[in-house]
Amino acid sequence: MLVRKARVEDGVAIAAIAETVRYRAGEADPTRGYLVFVGTPEDYSRRLEVNSTSYVAEVDSKVVGFLLTTPSSEDTATHIASSLIFSDNALLVDQIGVLPEFRAAKAMFGTMIEEVQPKRITACIMHGPLFNKRSVGFFKGKCGFRCIGEYDEGDGFLWGIYEWKAC
Repeated sequence: MLVRKARVEDGVAIAAIAETVRYRAGEADPTRGYLVFVGTPEDYSRRLEVNSTSYVAEVDSKVVGFLLTTPSSEDTATHIASSLIFSDNALLVDQIGVLPEFRAAKAMFGTMIEEVQPKRITACIMHGPLFNKRSVGFFKGKCGFRCIGEYDEGDGFLWGIYEWKAC
């Protein structure tokens, strides 16, 4: 598996992967993980034009996973803007999507940590209406994040705010 920085032309593959793991009420499996906000290929390509801290995983030259980050609330998929999320120059892990038959999230996260060397990272994970067990397990269990609060915009979704800090 090759992990590399995401490029504008990866927008098509990222959108396709995001669609395969899209949250659908009544169908979502919390043990597999899911994305609530899925963009178009153009949305993802536009974001990658100005983003140098996002990564993809490739197998046999095919993109099989992506990790999108953002340093500001200007263009996030989560639609959650909070001083808690971006304080102390935090980098938000906005989305991670991996085709179900692959395991690439940990490799992408590790490469991003090594290359970007952030001091603080945050992630927003759905706590309700369906608790995203897979994502919480990844961030909290595998990457050492801790839940620092919850956020509710009043739209029926409850988000856990998770934080990682460099030692």
